[in-house]
Amino acid sequence: MYLLSFSSKPNYVYSIIDEKIVMEADNAFVELIAKIKNIWTVRQIAKIDGYNFEIGDYNVRYGNLNVGSHSKGLIVEVEHTKSTSVTESSDLLIEFIDYLIPKELYKNYKLELKLKERANYNFTFTSRHTAYQYINLLRSEKIL
Repeated sequence: MYLLSFSSKPNYVYSIIDEKIVMEADNAFVELIAKIKNIWTVRQIAKIDGYNFEIGDYNVRYGNLNVGSHSKGLIVEVEHTKSTSVTESSDLLIEFIDYLIPKELYKNYKLELKLKERANYNFTFTSRHTAYQYINLLRSEKIL
């Protein structure tokens, strides 16, 4: 089980269980897990503390990634606010990121492609999908 929280959603925690079940819960869930720790083992807790900027139709979030008490780097997230469909916003996001950040400074879009492979292209993208992508990124980079 992985727990992930975002400073942009301070009242929620996201739990990823068995690499496929994503749950959104309030902070009381963390207390509950602590009480039944003999049933569930929290592997690591990742937290991203940062800032949110609105630039036109985009939200740009960046923050420090902390796993436990250790800083693991800087994360940048870009959201197109006018669309929740992966197909509608993919090209716009790629174009905006290319404009915002030089290509040498960021990784390819491998996680977005993984998400597209697993789902129908017209689903509504939610914070749970974001948490899922973060966990996959952190695991693929051997941070978790």
